[in-house]
Amino acid sequence: MSKALMLAATFALALGATPALGQDDVSSGKDRRYLIDPTGHETIQVKTRPDASGDRYRYISEAVAEGATDEKFSQSNSLTFDIEVLGLTDLGTALRYTVRSAVVQDSAGKSSEAVRKAEIDNPMDFEVGRDGTLLALGNWAEYTTRYLARIDQLLPEADPVRARMHRLFAADPGEVARNFVLTDLRTLMVMQITGAVPVGHIDLPEEDFPIDGGRNRTHGTADVAAAGPCQVKIARTTINDLTERNGKGREELATDAVVSTLDGWVVTLMENKRQEHGASHLMETLSIRRLDPPACPA
Repeated sequence: MSKALMLAATFALALGATPALGQDDVSSGKDRRYLIDPTGHETIQVKTRPDASGDRYRYISEAVAEGATDEKFSQSNSLTFDIEVLGLTDLGTALRYTVRSAVVQDSAGKSSEAVRKAEIDNPMDFEVGRDGTLLALGNWAEYTTRYLARIDQLLPEADPVRARMHRLFAADPGEVARNFVLTDLRTLMVMQITGAVPVGHIDLPEEDFPIDGGRNRTHGTADVAAAGPCQVKIARTTINDLTERNGKGREELATDAVVSTLDGWVVTLMENKRQEHGASHLMETLSIRRLDPPACPA
């Protein structure tokens, strides 16, 4: 596992899930309809048809990261992946995530490429709530067995990355799924919206909540505008301030997404991220593009 992935995972574990826009957080019971305007302001109706079993969304994700922990590091990767709808549930949607290809260049060496190549054609089934929160894992044991068997095939026994991945997958399954396997999908879910979305500027409510050994304070803004006949553009800024026993951390994200008003899924996404924690820092640029966006009706 590369230093870039390790530092990003550390922040993700500490910060928890970022609330999605314009949807309810059914897992906590708190109303998270940040972008639903009850006062009659101009709105855009997003997701005019529900997901259906058999729907498939294909994406390519490209990321470039650099930073420093005990030493400087850099990484670039390109993944293609599918998201298939398996069906609707009482609380949300059952999905299947499958990586189709992976290309990785890492200053730490070739072993980091195996970390992503072991995911190829290894489907993971799971359930998300209506806000994108991970609710359940459907085939985690089978996924983990296949993944670690491939890691063992790709890397020699003495390779420290091989041992590191075995330790990672021995941790809490939900945390590993959210913060390692489904990182791109998690980013998409944060920007996906449904319902009557108000046009204009939104100050997102500040939240302050406890984490293991400290607290996290998060705040941000969102700007919404029409982007053609069947798309909406969302520009979101998010700042997370982290206080822990071993110091303070800060994460700043600037995310621009174009979302289909037909099915509510992201068409394009660009995100710039900066993380600092003590002497460690990470800067990452992420691009996610849908390979089969729906055509706008004539």
